[in-house]
Amino acid sequence: MASRNGRNHPLNLGESSAFTPRQNSGRTSSAGFTLIELLVVIAIIAVLAAILFPVFAQVRERARQAACLSNMKQLGFAINLYQQDYDGYYVPKFPCETYDDRSHQDGSPNYADHCVSPVRNVDDSLTPPVPEWLPAADAPAGTDYLLRPYVKNDDVRLCPSRLTTPRSVPENSNLPDDVSRYAINGWDSYFGSSVGQPGTSPQGKPDSEVPLPATTLLLWEHNYSTGECQVGQAFESMTINPEEAPKHWFKGHSGGTNVIWCDGHTRWMRPTQMERRFFSIQQD
Repeated sequence: MASRNGRNHPLNLGESSAFTPRQNSGRTSSAGFTLIELLVVIAIIAVLAAILFPVFAQVRERARQAACLSNMKQLGFAINLYQQDYDGYYVPKFPCETYDDRSHQDGSPNYADHCVSPVRNVDDSLTPPVPEWLPAADAPAGTDYLLRPYVKNDDVRLCPSRLTTPRSVPENSNLPDDVSRYAINGWDSYFGSSVGQPGTSPQGKPDSEVPLPATTLLLWEHNYSTGECQVGQAFESMTINPEEAPKHWFKGHSGGTNVIWCDGHTRWMRPTQMERRFFSIQQD
């Protein structure tokens, strides 16, 4: 049908109009990437991943390190509460039943400050069954321990950087145990005599006997699942260099470990920063 001016109506499908598709000019357009373009994109992604993944891992470990430090602060607070209830005494590694009071008559030295440790069984229980200051993270529910009345959350017993799988590391290995935990300073004159450095740790002692609480170690992260450590001063290597006792320091936090001092403050340290005087309440 023609319009009044004699021209065809635009909607007349029999004629060309503004809605008629343009004819193909002979050039073809690609709807995807070429192989080279895909390889370039993959290479860029690989480079970015190589750069960012280690950064993400470091950030995650920093967060775990901060959570671990928070655990230790809570333990320090619990120890402070324990002191208030027990006339200023620091929590002992366990209630001591036997001290080494051997007589000099048989030629053996007398280590009056050396508490004879109970036997630690394969299942981590003690014989005789005395409560520790803090049990392992995988200890059975309801396990009694000295700080239990002052710890609101048992999760503080394990650093987030550790696992809770069964122990799988042999004793002679420098690798960390899966459930290694916070250890209390158990140094005393018995262990110190082997390196010619007698001294006494603060555990189980009144605060009046600790003249330098800000520089006396109380707790640190151990490589094994042990509640106490007597060889932080490299007792086994017969030196007084803590760095030479790698099995007794957890170095998973950027090459260092978290420690807590007798005055309650916490910090991150490398084993190379440790000094012999930090382990004893006696002043050098």
